[in-house]
Parts: sequence; structure tokens; C-alpha cells
Amino acid sequence: MEEIKQAAESIGQEADNRLVAVRYSCERLIDFAAVEAVHLEDAREVVIETANGEMFAELLKFYREVGGCCPKCTNEGGKTEKPLRILRVATPKDKENFVKNSEFAEESVLFCKERIAARDLPMKLVMAETSLDRRKTTFYFIADSRVDFRDLVKDLVQKLRMRVELRQISSRNESRIVGGIGSCGREVCCTSIASSFDRVSIKMAKEQGVAINPEKISGICGRLMCCLAYEYETYVAIKASFPKVGQFVRTKQGDGKVLSHSVVTNSIVVEIDEVATVVPLEEIHSEETKR
Repeated sequence: MEEIKQAAESIGQEADNRLVAVRYSCERLIDFAAVEAVHLEDAREVVIETANGEMFAELLKFYREVGGCCPKCTNEGGKTEKPLRILRVATPKDKENFVKNSEFAEESVLFCKERIAARDLPMKLVMAETSLDRRKTTFYFIADSRVDFRDLVKDLVQKLRMRVELRQISSRNESRIVGGIGSCGREVCCTSIASSFDRVSIKMAKEQGVAINPEKISGICGRLMCCLAYEYETYVAIKASFPKVGQFVRTKQGDGKVLSHSVVTNSIVVEIDEVATVVPLEEIHSEETKR
């Protein structure tokens, strides 16, 4: 899904059969919402209805609804999933309330940390978020195991006088919420561009010739960097045309054994007469030598 801040190219058309991608929550969730009868000309922020109450959301991109199903459903094998509902274009009052609620959530975090310390609970509080209608506050935390926080919830409800939810998240989700700078010098992908967490494995690093050094291939969350998955399929597709490592090939310099590949330079390293030689792929004969 393309995360571009843009309005529809033809917003003036009928809106009843349109969907829009929105980003909301401190978890930077991206989902689809039904436009219905709301006019979104020049809109950049909207108020949506979620299971956690009304939420302030950022408009990303418009889509046309196809067969009553959003693009997300299609990508998940045709699974039927009801989109969120846009209540209205965000008003100045909504924006003011959003700022006030953010300040309220920060104050709630301080109180929650005090109660966590008082009850000596093995958990780390990351952030809190209050719905736009102030009906619910959600606290995000990380912990090594399950935590019995029932008494903590009672403390929070008594203090805040609203619905309270404590949600345990992973270290990757923490990095997404808090943000940070990656080893590349740019904002971490989970905060800036990624809409979901794709599966990442050591195999992906090996396939791309990345040194298996935990410090070099781990993100600020301590897990494998998300970017290892971005070019993995491309590497696999390109290397399918390369001779396998260990295979004997015929080159202009002579016959030799393949030691390694270089997808970036479109070449391979061949051991010829006990000397490692870089050979462009186009100079490799298609027929394998007999050994």
C-alpha cells in the first residue's frame, strides 16, 4: 500500500462507494475507512470510529471500493472485513481536543508509572493514548512474561474515571511508537514507512551476503532489521540465474569453482588455478564443466 499524503484526484465524484486509507493511534496503525456521505475536499485529518472510541486520524490515500471489499481484504485472500467509519472532517475543536487529550495521556503515564513502582510490577510502560471522546485510555507496556495488572487497572479507573485498557506490546511495537534513528542514519522504517511488520529471518541476510553480525543486522528494537526483507525477493530472483556456489564453470580465464555471488555487480567469484577471480556473469559459459 502506498502511504502518500494526497487527496483524491477526483473527490467531487460520488463518495458513497469510496474507501480511504487512514493512519491513526500512537501505534501508527493503517486501516481502511468508508467515506460514505462525508465530503473530504482538501481534508488532511478526519475523525474515525474505532473499537476504542473516536480517534483522530491522518488521511493517506483514496481507493475505489471493489465488490464491497477493501484492498486489504483482497491482499488477505478475500477475507471479508468491515472498514472503519469516518464520522467527520476534523474541526479546529477536534484538533484542540486531540492536543488536550495528548497532554492528559502524558499526565496519566506519570501516575501509572507511580502505581507500577508502588505495586512492584515487572513491566515497562511505553505510552498512553486517550480517545478523542475521552471515553477510554489505553496504556501500552512491554514485559518479559504475563503480568497480573488487575489491581493496577483498578487504580487507574479510580483516578481517571473512564475505561482503561492495558495492552502488552512487543519490542518492535515499542520502537514503532517511540521512534528513533536507525544505523542507516534515517528514521526507523517501522515509524516512517512500514504499515505492518513483515517476517524477517537470518536466511534473508545470508541470501543478500550480509555479514551475520548481531550488532550490524539488528534494529533499535533488538530484532532483525525490517529492511532485510525489502530486497530479499529481488535477490532470490536474480540469483536464480547465477551458477550455484561450489559449481564448476568455464570462463575466458579458464575453468574454476564458484566461490560466491555479487548481485550488485552482476558477477561471481571463481577460483581459477587457486586464485579467486571476479568474473562478470555474461562471461560465464552456460555449460557446467565435468569434474
